Amino acid sequence: MYAALPLAALGASVLGGNEITLQASEAPQVLVIISDHGSGTAEFGAALQTHPCMIDLGEPFAFKKTVWATNEVAECTGNMATDMSTSIFNAITGEKVRSSNPVLMDRIAAQKTHVAIYGKLSATPVRRPVALNIGVDEASLYDGLNYNFAEYALRIRDKVCAGVPADVCAPEDCKITLKMLPQFVNANTAGVLMADDPPASKCTTARNDKAMIAWKDALQSMVDSPKVATFALTRNERDRQFSLFEEFGMSDGKFDCSLARDPSSFASVATYPSVDDQISIEDCWTGTAGANKCLETALKLVGLSAEDCATAGAEKMASSNTAMCAATPQAVYKRLSNGNLEKVGEEAAGVTFQAPAPEEAAPAPEEAAPAPEEAAPAPEEAAPVSEEAAPEEAAPSKAWWPFGNSNTTQQLATVGKP
Repeated sequence: MYAALPLAALGASVLGGNEITLQASEAPQVLVIISDHGSGTAEFGAALQTHPCMIDLGEPFAFKKTVWATNEVAECTGNMATDMSTSIFNAITGEKVRSSNPVLMDRIAAQKTHVAIYGKLSATPVRRPVALNIGVDEASLYDGLNYNFAEYALRIRDKVCAGVPADVCAPEDCKITLKMLPQFVNANTAGVLMADDPPASKCTTARNDKAMIAWKDALQSMVDSPKVATFALTRNERDRQFSLFEEFGMSDGKFDCSLARDPSSFASVATYPSVDDQISIEDCWTGTAGANKCLETALKLVGLSAEDCATAGAEKMASSNTAMCAATPQAVYKRLSNGNLEKVGEEAAGVTFQAPAPEEAAPAPEEAAPAPEEAAPAPEEAAPVSEEAAPEEAAPSKAWWPFGNSNTTQQLATVGKP
């Protein structure tokens, strides 16, 4: 239904370093975005979904609800102890722990209407909602499923694409995209607020060491599968962490823009040959040309053309998203009790900024918008502040704060998910 296009060379192990042409039906069927919270994945997925043959499932897991794989961490006790009942697989033994994923089923249910892009018969592309007849038998996703993330993603694709009308996209051309984030293997990639933050706790360190094993296993499963393509979506680490602070920071908490912040170890290993390509979200925020280039790079990985969604897709992510720290790299920001941010210090005393609206505000129903948990981790999706403290000193569970190593004496804001 859609024209074949040259797929750019991604590496000798994949394409032999040669320019080749793939039909959509011959190309990978699943596009996995390897990234982390606060990196612009929600709008990228929404942009991809403007293609009639691409269905965005966003985040198929949520920390403390359902994760892909995890394992017991002896150093984490009390309210930080690992809840194995939320994990589909035991990351050490490869044993299947549960055969359900309510988070995924909610994401699939959100695809009742998919926006198809037409415009071949007119000068102006026309969007219209197309009903999808998706009724997934959840048990069949897990019958005989091995500890292999690529296999799981392909099973999801087959079930979802079976409900796409053939006049919208030929069944063999249908693709899905979803995210794989470190939190889905029980990792904590919170970050740093201020220079005097305490070091990572023993719990966090041990938790991430074990999560890295599951992370690499998942990446390798996708490398080994010719039907799954991946790209790492990265963002300046300072701005990624600041975006979480903007949205979920504690009242009276502070964020020092001047601190050097390196990407997490999970981001560092998500490079070629562990992923097929890499995109910096900042390059997508340089206007229509930049957005279209990002879409083209991503869609080529699964044999689709950006021409079928260029206008609508670019609208989803072409606008500038310059973070405050990028504009004022030496500033320290404080979160006020009303949720606004104030830049503090001699040179900027009294300058107050309105708190941003939640990422990915709900689009119209026909846009099949990502479920709320996609924009940022849910309240329980990040470690409570007091990983350092004994269980009885733990911060109230109702508070959400992604920076798990903050001083426990700081007051927590009761910040819920928008």
